[in-house]
Amino acid sequence: MKRLFVFIMMSMWGVGNVHAAKIHELQISVIDKESGNPVQGIRLVVSGHTTQKAVCFTDANGRSIHQWEGSRKDIRIAVEDTSGVYRNTNRYLAKAELRKGKIHVKISLRRLPDYSVLFAEFREIDREIDERNRTNGVDITVFDGDCERFDDPEFSGGVAAMQQYIAGNVEYPHEAIEMNEQGRVYLSFIIEMDGTISHVKVERGVSDTLDYEAVRLLYRMPKWIFGSCSGEPVRTKGRLPISFTLN
Repeated sequence: MKRLFVFIMMSMWGVGNVHAAKIHELQISVIDKESGNPVQGIRLVVSGHTTQKAVCFTDANGRSIHQWEGSRKDIRIAVEDTSGVYRNTNRYLAKAELRKGKIHVKISLRRLPDYSVLFAEFREIDREIDERNRTNGVDITVFDGDCERFDDPEFSGGVAAMQQYIAGNVEYPHEAIEMNEQGRVYLSFIIEMDGTISHVKVERGVSDTLDYEAVRLLYRMPKWIFGSCSGEPVRTKGRLPISFTLN
């Protein structure tokens, strides 16, 4: 009877250890992909199948430390930067290294383009066109429709040719693809007297990435057939929606 009791106790002790989940220290490091410097203040949402969700921020060393119970292959981390400097993402991190009893995860963040600088390039194009118009004594008044015989401006080759140009020249931004961004950008613009496109404005946009690409497409367009009033060229205003769709 004594031997049986000892055997049962040993069996129970063994079963308990088999089912006990291991707890590791989880160290998450966030760095700037270009410079390799640590990034402070990044919001991390850490979750897994067997661990409750935890919300934290990286410290001055770009690190965040947790107690992790479960498989290191089960770690999911959502990354959010409220400053708008880095791209936010949801990702599964299967590649977590186990070193000296600690789980290490390194996240490299890519900086978003500075769209204030990029859009400033287009404003510079507008300033150059305005200066050229003033130098040449061009009437910069935008046509208001008061004309006995008005000929509308049009893309050379018509609507079909314009659609072909857009389809052949659009560069869907990588950031927009990763964030599943799609939609229609509504633009207004000026067709100059020589058919050049200028003063492109986003009337209703989708995101900085798609808005910028839509504006870029218009500024890179070949010259239009300009509008005319009674045979005289005039500056006219146009409107155009550009659609971005992910297949």
